[in-house]
Amino acid sequence: MSHHPHHHYQFVPSAYRGITTQGKTIRSPPQYPQYPQSLTTFPFFPHSRAVLGNRDVVGTTPWWSVWGHDFWGSPLARKGSHGSWRPLTTLSFRMNAAAARALAPDYELPGGESGGAPAVPAAAVPSLAPSLSAAFPASSFHAVNVLLHAAVTAAFVGVLQCVGVGPWACLGAGSLFAAHPVHVEAVAGVVGRAELLAALAFCLALAAYTKYLRGRATGRAWARRAAGGCAHGCLRAEESLAAQKAFSCSSGFSWGAGDSWCHLQLPGWAWLALSVGGAGVAMACKEQGVTALGVGLLLHAAAVVSGTPRNKSLVHALIRELWPGCVGTAMLLWARVSLAPHTPSFTPADNPAAHAPSLLTRTLSIARGWAVHGRLLVWPTTLSFDWSMGAVPLVTSLGDAANLETAALLAVVAAVGASAAAACWRARGRFAYFTKLYTYHSHHAYHDVLNNNVQHGDVDGALPAASPCCAAGHSAAWWHANPLLLVLAWALLIVPFLPASNLAAYVGFVVAERVLYLPSMGACLLVALGCQSLWHRFGSCKSHRTEPRSSKSRSCLRARRGRLALAGTWVFLLLLLSARTWRRNQDWASDETLYRSGVHINPPKALANLGVVLSEQGRLREAEEAYRGALDHAPTMADTHFNLGLLLASTGRLEEAMGSYKAALRCRPWLAQAHLELAQSLQQVERHEEAIRVLELCRGTGSAPARDGWTHAWAVTTCRQRLARAHIVAGRPHAALEEIAVAIGSAPDGYGVHALHTLAAEAHLEAGEHAEAQAALSRALAAHPHHVPAHLAFSRMLQANGSRVEEAEQWLRRAVALAPNDPHAHKHLGQLLLETDRVEEAVGAWLRAALLDPTDHTAAFNAATALRLAGRNQHAETFYRRAVQLMPKDVASHRNLGAILHLNGKLDEARRHYHEALSLAPGDPQTTTNLERLSALVSKKGLS
Repeated sequence: MSHHPHHHYQFVPSAYRGITTQGKTIRSPPQYPQYPQSLTTFPFFPHSRAVLGNRDVVGTTPWWSVWGHDFWGSPLARKGSHGSWRPLTTLSFRMNAAAARALAPDYELPGGESGGAPAVPAAAVPSLAPSLSAAFPASSFHAVNVLLHAAVTAAFVGVLQCVGVGPWACLGAGSLFAAHPVHVEAVAGVVGRAELLAALAFCLALAAYTKYLRGRATGRAWARRAAGGCAHGCLRAEESLAAQKAFSCSSGFSWGAGDSWCHLQLPGWAWLALSVGGAGVAMACKEQGVTALGVGLLLHAAAVVSGTPRNKSLVHALIRELWPGCVGTAMLLWARVSLAPHTPSFTPADNPAAHAPSLLTRTLSIARGWAVHGRLLVWPTTLSFDWSMGAVPLVTSLGDAANLETAALLAVVAAVGASAAAACWRARGRFAYFTKLYTYHSHHAYHDVLNNNVQHGDVDGALPAASPCCAAGHSAAWWHANPLLLVLAWALLIVPFLPASNLAAYVGFVVAERVLYLPSMGACLLVALGCQSLWHRFGSCKSHRTEPRSSKSRSCLRARRGRLALAGTWVFLLLLLSARTWRRNQDWASDETLYRSGVHINPPKALANLGVVLSEQGRLREAEEAYRGALDHAPTMADTHFNLGLLLASTGRLEEAMGSYKAALRCRPWLAQAHLELAQSLQQVERHEEAIRVLELCRGTGSAPARDGWTHAWAVTTCRQRLARAHIVAGRPHAALEEIAVAIGSAPDGYGVHALHTLAAEAHLEAGEHAEAQAALSRALAAHPHHVPAHLAFSRMLQANGSRVEEAEQWLRRAVALAPNDPHAHKHLGQLLLETDRVEEAVGAWLRAALLDPTDHTAAFNAATALRLAGRNQHAETFYRRAVQLMPKDVASHRNLGAILHLNGKLDEARRHYHEALSLAPGDPQTTTNLERLSALVSKKGLS
C-alpha cells in the first residue's frame, strides 16, 4: 500500500532558507619548507612567506613595488616591518616564479584571480594547509642558487688574482670556499639567494675598488717616488722598473693578474663609481653587501700606511686618500637608513641575548655568539637550520666555561689583526729604506732631497744583493713581505660580519650560518696564505754551490717530505669538508630530515616545524606528539599552540582545539588568525554570542605591531567580514554595513574588496534597501566581473522582485557556468527551480550540490526533498539518511527520514526516527501526526 507523501505525511519544506557566501576559513601555506639535495622539489626554508607568501614574488603587485617593500612584502614605512630591504633578491625570486608558472601552467599562485581569496600565511609556524611546494617546480630556484655559488667562487678567485695572490693560493682559497659545509644553508635554502647575490656583487665591487686603488696609487707622489720619480712627476724611464720592484718588495702588494682579469682601462673616478655602485647593488641584495667598501677602505688604508714615508704625515695621507671612498660609503648608508629609519623589533625567542636584562649577560652572550660562528668556520660538525630559542645558552657570569672559547676567538682575531698592522708598519720602514737608497744612487734631483726631506746620511751602503723581501725564494720572510694580503684576509673575515654582530644594532638572531657566507672568504684566504707560507718555509732542493752534496740531499729530502705532508694534509682537509657538505645536504633532502637533524640543537623550533610536516603528510598522531614536545620545551610558542589547535579541530576535537587557540592568544593576544579559528570553532558548537565577542576582540587588534603586517591586516579584515555576516544573520544589517565600511577602508592590497561589496549588498537586501543593494553589487561586479557570490546575490535581489524570476535564473545559470564545481551556485539554482515547481531540473541541481560537497547537510536534505517530490522515494531515503548522519540532532531530518521510511514500508525504522524527532522536539505537531498515522496503519494491518 503506497501513499502520496503530500496527502498522508507531513514533510518539512526545504530547509534551504536563503544562501549567503560563507566567510573563508584561514589556512596558511607552510612557512618553513626546505631545500632538498635534488632539483625536483621546492625548498623555501627558513621563511616561505619571503617566496610563496610574498605577493611581490608571485606577481600580484607591480614589479616596482619591491623598492618600497621589505623582504617579506610589507611596506618599509609600516610599523612592525622587518626592515630588510632586498629588492634585487625579491626580483630574482619573481623571475623564478614566472619561470615556474611557465613550467607548471596549471599551478595557481596564492593571491591569483582564481575567484577565491588567497590563503593567509601564518605569523611564524605554518598551519595545516596543503603545502604549495608540492606542485611548484623548484628546479629553476635550485639551479640558480647552485650557479650563483659557482659564480661567487669564481669572482672570489678573481679578486684574489686581482690583488696578486699566487695561483696556488687562489686555487686553495677558492676550493675551500666552494666546499665549506657552513655554506649549505645559503646555497640549499632558497632564501639564501640573498647571500649569494650580495656576495657576487660584493666581489665585483671589491675588484673595482682594487682597480681604483691601483690607479690612485700610481697618481700619488709617494707612488711616483717609489717608481723612480719626484713629487712633481719627474721620472726617468730606465729607472722606473727597478723602483717599482723596490716598492713591490717593500709593501708586499703585488697587483698580479689584475690586468688579465679585467682589461678595462678607466680613470680612477670611474673605478670608484663602479665600486660604489657595485656595493649599492650588493646592499640591495642584502645589507651585508655594503661592507665591500669597508673592506676596500681598510685595504686602501693599509696600502697608504705601507707606502707613506716616515717623514711624511700619515694622518694627512690617510685623509687625502680615503675621503672619496668614505663619502661613497656614507652616501650608501644614508640612503639605506632613509629607506627604513626605524629599527625592527625582535622577540626574545629570536635573540635571547639581546633581551637579557643584565648588561653583563648581554655582552657575554653576544660575544659567545661570535665564538660559535668562529667554531662553525673552523670545525663545522654541528650545524642547524635554526639557532634561536636558547640553542646558544646565555652566559651569565665571567666564570662560565663558555667564555674560554670566546677569549680564544678574540685572541686569534686580535693576533691576526695585530700581525697585519705590524707587517704594514714594517713595510712602511722598508719602503722608506728602498726609496731613499734608490734616490741616493740614481743621482736624480728629487725635490724631497733638495728640501732636506731625505738625508744622504740615512742611507748606508748599496742595495743588498740578497734582501730577504726581494729574494727569489721569498722563503723565511714571505708572510711579512705580503702585509696587504694579510690585511685583506682579516678584513674579509671581520668587516662583512659586523652587521650581524649585534654591535651596531640588535638583529633577529644570535647565530646564523648563512651570515658566514662572506666572512668565510677571509677564513679561506687565511688558511691558503698560511699553507703557502709553510710551503715556502719548507724551501726547495736549490742550494748554494758550495754546499756539500750530502747536506744538499738531506735538505731536498726534508723539503720534499714537508711539502708532500702539506699537500696531503690539504687534500685530506678538502675531502673532509666536501664529505661534511655532502652529508649536510642529505639533511636538506626533505622537510622531515632537516627538522629531525635540528632536534638535538633546537628542540622547540625543530619539533614545531616537524609537526607541520607530519600533519601535511597525514601523520596526525605523530604531528600532535611533535607539537606537544615543542610546547614542553617552550610553552609560550603561540604559533605552535595555534597549529596544534588546527590539528585538533581537523580531528573533531573542538573543545581541545579551542583550548589551544586560547593558549595561543594568551601568548600573543594580537594573533588574529587564532581569534578567527576560535570564533569558527565556537560557531560550530552553537556558541554564537561567544563567537561574536571573540570576533570583536579580533577586530581590536588592527593596530598591533605584527611582524607580517599584510597578513595581519588580511586576518583583521576577514574578522570584520565575518562579524558583519554574523550581524546580518542576527537581523542587524546596519551594524553589518558599519563593519563592512571599515573593512573596505582598511583592507590590504589584493584582499578583493568585491567580496565586501557583495556582503554589503546582502546587508542592504536584508534591510530592504534594494537600490543600495544594486549599487553595491554593481561595484562588486565592476571590481571582479566573474565574482560568483555577486551573481548569486544579484539573483536573490531579482527574486525578491517577484516579476523578474527569469532574469534571476539567468544570473544563476551564469554563476553555474563560471563555477561549475561550486556547490553554492547549484544550491541557489536548485532552490529557485523548486520554488517554480520545476522538480526534475531541481533534482539535478541539488544532486550536483550534494555530490560536490558531501558534508553539506542543507544540500543532502534538499536533494532528498527534490527526489521525494519527483516520486523517487528510494533515492530520497538515501539522502535523508545522509542528512541525519551529518546532523544527528536535527529534528526535520529525523522527521522526514521517518516519513520516507514510512512510505517505503520500513515501519519499525520509521517509528524509531519519529520517536527520535519527538525526543529532540517534544510535542512537535507534524511528527505527532505522522506517528499517529503510522500507529493507525500498523493497527489496521494487525502488526504489533
